[in-house]
Amino acid sequence: MFSGLRLGPVRFLIGLLPVFALACSTPTGTISLAWDRVDQPHVTGYEIVYGPVGSPETDKKFVEQTERTTRTVEATIEGLKSCTEYHVEVKSVGTSDRESPLSIKITGWARPEVDAVSVTELHTGVQQRLTITGDNFDAGARLEFVDAGTTLEGFSAVRVEPECDCKQLVFDVTVAPDAPTGAFYIDIVNRDRAFGRSEQMVAVNQPSPYD
Repeated sequence: MFSGLRLGPVRFLIGLLPVFALACSTPTGTISLAWDRVDQPHVTGYEIVYGPVGSPETDKKFVEQTERTTRTVEATIEGLKSCTEYHVEVKSVGTSDRESPLSIKITGWARPEVDAVSVTELHTGVQQRLTITGDNFDAGARLEFVDAGTTLEGFSAVRVEPECDCKQLVFDVTVAPDAPTGAFYIDIVNRDRAFGRSEQMVAVNQPSPYD
């Protein structure tokens, strides 16, 4: 064990990563992590220990120590089961079988994935029902509209089905009459702030005077 050596806090990365389509029977979820690198010459890398919460099942992933370019180390765990909470810990490992204690345990789901959105246009000042299908939506998942990194303000989204359905969300959405119009992506943000983004954009327009 490394004398006096401990990892700093491990945290989830919330930026988007590419999502690749695989067979539905294959676990495809990902969790991205970051932690402060241990800058000591005998450290050869880091071991991530993870598994479903409440299960004795665990897996490990080794991340090699690379030449120092940043203060942080980033890694992605792949092939996770959908709609499952995972615990994750990290330790540094080095020469002569030395290792640090495990970091503080963090928990979270795999990144949300947005596959389909039921509408392509929302009207300001009008309540409309919006159904979103995908994967890994936790019980506290919330809806955001984003355009080039700017989040749309001035709308309300009320969950129609408050019970947790990790593959479908239904909202009654009302966009304020004075909200900006344009095309927006839909983000679903879980409680740990990891999010998934729709490929299609939803237009926000003023209602037609002839409706």
